[in-house]
Amino acid sequence: MCLALAPALMVGLSIASAGAGLAGQIVQANQTNKLYEQNAAAANSAAATSYAFTQNRDVQERQAAEQQLFENSLKGLKARGQVLNAAGEAGVGGLSVDALAGDYAATEGRNADTIVANYAMNHDYLNGQMASTEAQTQNRINSAPRASVGPLDVLSAGIKAASGSLNAFTLSSRTSLRANGPYGLEVS
Repeated sequence: MCLALAPALMVGLSIASAGAGLAGQIVQANQTNKLYEQNAAAANSAAATSYAFTQNRDVQERQAAEQQLFENSLKGLKARGQVLNAAGEAGVGGLSVDALAGDYAATEGRNADTIVANYAMNHDYLNGQMASTEAQTQNRINSAPRASVGPLDVLSAGIKAASGSLNAFTLSSRTSLRANGPYGLEVS
């Protein structure tokens, strides 16, 4: 009686073992994917903070450049006004006064161009930093493992269960042969 139940018990244990192994894979895959999602959320949050700081710095750089342009313009207007005022008080005029006022205007223009070029370089640099932040974020997200339990895992569990079942029936057949002989006759 016990020998007759042994194959069925082995089949049941084999199927249960394969099912438990598959369930374990599913639980592990879910945990790994949850960690992936948490990592992605943390990386995106860090990127958003970095973007905000970088954009804030860009706004500050633009405002500073605008202030410098305004001060440069005032300085140029003041210098030209002093030249023209002094020339008018002295009763002097002509090409030399116009040339001096033109020099002040040219200096103002060169200074303005430099301020604008510096801001443009800073702006491009900050845009590059944001692109770098995006690449780093993607790299951080992609470096975390993801897991799944697919058809091959289910097939593998099925093969393990079938293999265990086959082993149980093979063992049962061998035991039966030893006990009853090759032709079902009892051997003493």
